[in-house]
Amino acid sequence: MTNRAVLVVEDEILVTMFIEEVVHDFGLTSHVFTEGKAALEAFQAGRYVAAIIDLGLPDISGHQVVLALLDRCPALCIVLATGLDASETEAQFGHIDRLRILCKPFDGPELRQSLVSLGVLHA
Repeated sequence: MTNRAVLVVEDEILVTMFIEEVVHDFGLTSHVFTEGKAALEAFQAGRYVAAIIDLGLPDISGHQVVLALLDRCPALCIVLATGLDASETEAQFGHIDRLRILCKPFDGPELRQSLVSLGVLHA
């Protein structure tokens, strides 16, 4: 059976609820963490088909979470969610094929398109 779980690292409860609902509508399950350190402690390579990570976390930066996840699992598909100007994030991570950047607020179709472009979902 193919793994269909998504790691969600987001500290804003309404955004988390939205992401959970949307990914479930896509036939995926979600494992939610509100802090980066807890997500990294629980992360197991091969358990997740993708990760959706907020860059503005309360304990460590989303950038640190992304780098740690890529170190552990270079093939992991990652969607970065940011409410800030995405140009710095694009400069740092734009070269990574298995990574997409979404600017908040985003909607379900935008999230779906990011996951489709990563090969997590079919068009």
